[in-house]
Amino acid sequence: MLDALIIKAIRAILPLATPLITPKQSPAPKPNVTTYIPSPFVPGKITRKEQRRRLKTDIYWPSGSPTDTSLPIVINFHGSGFCFHTHGDDSRFCSYAARTLPAIVIDVDYSHAPENPWPAAVEDVDSAIQFAKHFARENRRQSLQGATGHKEWDWDANRVALVGFSSGGNLALIGSTRAEVHGGVQAVVAFYPSTNLDEDPYAKPQLGPMKGAAGGKLPPWLRKILYHCYVPIETVKDRKQPLISPLYADPGSYPLSVTIITAEQDSLAREGRKLADKLLNTSKFKGSITHWEAPGQGHNWDKMTKKGSEPARLKDEAQCGRSRLAE
Repeated sequence: MLDALIIKAIRAILPLATPLITPKQSPAPKPNVTTYIPSPFVPGKITRKEQRRRLKTDIYWPSGSPTDTSLPIVINFHGSGFCFHTHGDDSRFCSYAARTLPAIVIDVDYSHAPENPWPAAVEDVDSAIQFAKHFARENRRQSLQGATGHKEWDWDANRVALVGFSSGGNLALIGSTRAEVHGGVQAVVAFYPSTNLDEDPYAKPQLGPMKGAAGGKLPPWLRKILYHCYVPIETVKDRKQPLISPLYADPGSYPLSVTIITAEQDSLAREGRKLADKLLNTSKFKGSITHWEAPGQGHNWDKMTKKGSEPARLKDEAQCGRSRLAE
């Protein structure tokens, strides 16, 4: 109960504190469409409304008029500590990826603890993937039958990639291993992900950004509260299970293209490296694993850069890896 109250108090303070710690940026781009995905998502089956969650979803697509090219689908999951309502923080990334890949980019506001603890967010990831594939196939079918009155972008259901930041990176990695549920994805990119929720936050390296770098430091007491709200130890005893800690997932369950981006001075960097090394040592991948680390930077550094700075240059370098999403 106390943990939940602390999270709710931080939620109230966060909108006021964010402008004080984040450099001023240009206005956030607006999505082309905002919709809601029911979760669990069951195509063709209607369940009682109160039995399903509704996931706010922003969709971005390239500028200009639609062409005959089928576009890959990129599904993004924001960072939240599994508890904070920060959907929309990745709007610049999503808009940029949609324009430059080009691709259809779906930014999903998954469920948060303590109101919706694990495994709700994992189920929401599955629902987002199933929705994207279903919509792509239905849109394609209707276009072939001439059911639509105007030309729309064609979504490619066979090229789906997941992207996530921090806790969203955790969810993207987990989602990429669940082919038996949603049919599989082709690639995953995780920015400074949490991969081991079994490790006590006080046992993680206590690091912060170097001088002149960007990013922040999440105190271990707060991380402990976040983990407890997301995966209450009263109901879940084993946090090593792969649907909580992707570090422990079978390497063979990951897609062939995996990119893990860490920040050197982030407390989560060590566990991100461990997962990357685990996959790099798996013969299945044969060089298709990419690990890139931002020197000197702290957690969430890409959201806290000043234009023209070294952290901003590193952010651009990290995003250059986005081309892997469209392969």
